[in-house]
Amino acid sequence: MSKICAGIVSFCPEISRLKQSLQSVTAQAEKVFVVDNHSENLSEIKKLVLSFPNVALLENEQNNGIAKALNQMCELAEKEGYEWILTLDQDSLIPKDLLKIFQNYLSEEKIGIICPAVYYEGWGKKAESRLPTEYVSACMTSASLTKIQAWKEVGGFREEYFIDYVDNEFCMKLRLHQYKVLRINGCQMHHQLGDSGIKKIFGLKLHYSRHSPLRLYYMARNNYAFIREYAKSLPLLKEYLKLVYVLLLEFLFSKQKRKAIRFIRYGLRDAGKGISGAYRE
Repeated sequence: MSKICAGIVSFCPEISRLKQSLQSVTAQAEKVFVVDNHSENLSEIKKLVLSFPNVALLENEQNNGIAKALNQMCELAEKEGYEWILTLDQDSLIPKDLLKIFQNYLSEEKIGIICPAVYYEGWGKKAESRLPTEYVSACMTSASLTKIQAWKEVGGFREEYFIDYVDNEFCMKLRLHQYKVLRINGCQMHHQLGDSGIKKIFGLKLHYSRHSPLRLYYMARNNYAFIREYAKSLPLLKEYLKLVYVLLLEFLFSKQKRKAIRFIRYGLRDAGKGISGAYRE
């Protein structure tokens, strides 16, 4: 049987939700790595981690972004001989039998990631399919089981992205290396979207989420940079329309419209200039 561990990236988490996440995963994974990106409530995180015998904490001295933290946990997993790692957000809750179900598919040829269907809290919406399993183009890193060998072969997660589109870029590299992304539709993972909901405009039901202007910077920059880099492997018109649609919805529902449009503009500008990493004034 393959050796499986798990990893959680934390950054100023809600402790009660992180506790729920740890409870759900420690019951299934042999070991869990928590990589903290310099949280203000680190002392609370330390106290919580100590209450779980199979959880190890790695403390970063600064916020290095989600991609760097994902690579760190994969490196720890590789050093300790694990073959697969279940990556999680600090607020995601997994089904109690998730890893047991995933283990049925580990032997399939060229599987790079196995992921569940997702129920978005705030939207009441999950990935819909009548098929029990299917190959998809991309998935969220949260609650996805990644093969360590595949992670290493494709060069890991793109740290220059810092946050946003890290999962899409990683899945693209997997597919370009002939790895497959397999979704198990019978598994459902709950994912918090934060400030989100549903509104009707001209009879159309729109699922929206509100992000901070800074987050919109990363969304715009990394999505545009991704399209530019992988243009030969993407349906360009569809990708550009999706980018415009997402940013337009974010702008329409933003509570800081002037600042939002400014940061979106900064993101698109920096993508065009090849600027990456953490946002700099």
